[in-house]
Order: sequence, then C-alpha cells, then structure tokens
Amino acid sequence: MTRRFPDSAGVGDQSAVGPRGVLKRGIQRIFKRFGYQIMRFPALHSHERHIRRLLSTLAVNCVLDVGAHEGEFYQLLRQTGYGGRVVSFEPVPDSFARLQRVAAGDPHWRGYNVALGREAGTLPINVPDSTMFASFLRPNDYCQERFPHAHWDGRTESVRVERLESLYAEFAAGIERPRVFLKMDTQGWDRDVLAGAGPRLADVVALQSEVSIIPIYDGMWSIAESIAYYTALGFELTNLFPVTFDAEDMRVIEYDCVMRRMSAAPVGDGQDREPD
Repeated sequence: MTRRFPDSAGVGDQSAVGPRGVLKRGIQRIFKRFGYQIMRFPALHSHERHIRRLLSTLAVNCVLDVGAHEGEFYQLLRQTGYGGRVVSFEPVPDSFARLQRVAAGDPHWRGYNVALGREAGTLPINVPDSTMFASFLRPNDYCQERFPHAHWDGRTESVRVERLESLYAEFAAGIERPRVFLKMDTQGWDRDVLAGAGPRLADVVALQSEVSIIPIYDGMWSIAESIAYYTALGFELTNLFPVTFDAEDMRVIEYDCVMRRMSAAPVGDGQDREPD
C-alpha cells in the first residue's frame, strides 16, 4: 500500500543564521498563520530521506520495485535524486498500464507485468476497486470493515508469476556488480518473493517490506515473524515507518520495515549535501 503520513520535520526544525535564515523564519511564520508549514523535501527523519541515504551509503545501483502499483515508489526514488536502474514488477494490467505512463521516457527504467513468487506459473489475484489492496491472499474481516472504500466484490484476475532469479540476468544486464535494493509491497506475499530469489538474494544489500501490526489478510505474517525471518536471512533493521493507522483505536496497522544486509559494507558516504 502507498499511503503515508505527512512528515513532521521541516525547514523550521533547522537552526538558521544570517539573512537567509531570517527570511526563512519569516516566511515560515506567515504560512503557519494560515495553518501550513513549509518543509524541505525530503524532510529530516522522513522515509524519503532515509531511503536516499541508504541507497547512497550502500552504493545501490539497481532497485527492484516489487508490487509497483502505479509507480508511487518509482516517483519517490526519482524525487529523492536516485538516478540508477529501477525495475518495476506489477501483475495487475490496469495498474501496470498507468505505471508505464508514469515512467515513460526514462531510459533507466524496466517494467514487467508479472508478479514474483516462489514458483513460476499463473495464479488468481484478488483485485478490489482500490487496486492498491490487490493480493494473492484473501482480505480478512478486519480489512473489509476498516477499508470499505476498497469495495471488495470477490473479483479475481489470473496473472503471470515468475521467480526473481529467472528474470535476473535480463533486468540486471549491463550492471557489472549489482548492488540491489529490494522493495516489496505485495500485501502479504513478500516472503514468496524472497523464496524465488534463489542465489540472487546475495546481491540484495538492503530491503523494504510492508509488515503488519494488525494483519489485514488471511495468513499474513505478523511483524515479529517477518522481522525474525529477514534477520535469519542476514538483514538488520534500520528503521520503521508507519503506512496505515487506525485513528479511532489509535493503533498502527502496518509499517514499512527497512533493513540492510549485516555484511554489506558502506561504499558511499551517505551524506545529505543540500544547500540551505
């Protein structure tokens, strides 16, 4: 799912001196009178800045956007300054068509209208009106009650499934030493994606997985199970970012869990060098 909270840190959080700092504070005060806040993008401590620093520090040269939907994460990558290869995987045809339009003209983008899994073949995927909820797993009662706007009507589509390792040579062609960031947003299917990576998992220096505090699909792992699984594969947690929140009960439903391989030595300096 691509639903994110606004970042709380902004320009006003930075200590500023001199004429430019005075001007910044003045503009910030004016906007606050009308209920707005100007923020630097990506904001300090935000998911966007964390991803940018991680990609820089680990010298990532290939991002796998699994469950790309309509290109939301692809756009985030480009907005934060990542210019390397992005390979998007999206099985739902309508979503993939919109993704293609978003990434049109980008020579460093590759797109596949497939799902990734542990075995190649075809599978039925549950597709509600809100396609960001599309999943191979069935939505549970909590999901249907909490997200009625998704309009679950039982519709399914038959989609192609491939193992990551079977496509790897094709989409990584031309990259001498792939250093991969694997982003997964598959609505409970992430471990199946990893199961299909085979020996190519060794090239993954960092990953992002959507993990649940409150499962919204039948058979979906809990956050504890997910993190334990990724840790056993050699990854360590770098941060958690809330994705969905139950405001009525004041509970986080899901987090984006960002992890890096324990043995992946930093290559870049990871510095954010931005003008004030």
